[in-house]
Amino acid sequence: MPLSGGAVVWDGADVTRVPAHERARRGLCLVPERQAVFGSLTVRQNLELAAPSHDTALAAHPQLEPLLPRRADTLSGGEQRMPALSRALLARARVVLVD
Repeated sequence: MPLSGGAVVWDGADVTRVPAHERARRGLCLVPERQAVFGSLTVRQNLELAAPSHDTALAAHPQLEPLLPRRADTLSGGEQRMPALSRALLARARVVLVD
């Protein structure tokens, strides 16, 4: 949905039109309700987008371990939330917005 008004200010800077990857580098992550994972990638690959080691994610969500080799688009909606939230955890986000 296109921006209709307002601004997003983070750490004193307007990040309204800053690309999502740059907002993430600044510590601001969004976990959307839908399309929160890269479906054509495995769960392991989704986690590796945030960090090479996914031990922290598995500690937080141990039920992810058997899902690591599966393509993310084969997971149920609830299962997809775990790698999506884990990516924010692995990226060490300072703020996570969850839709």
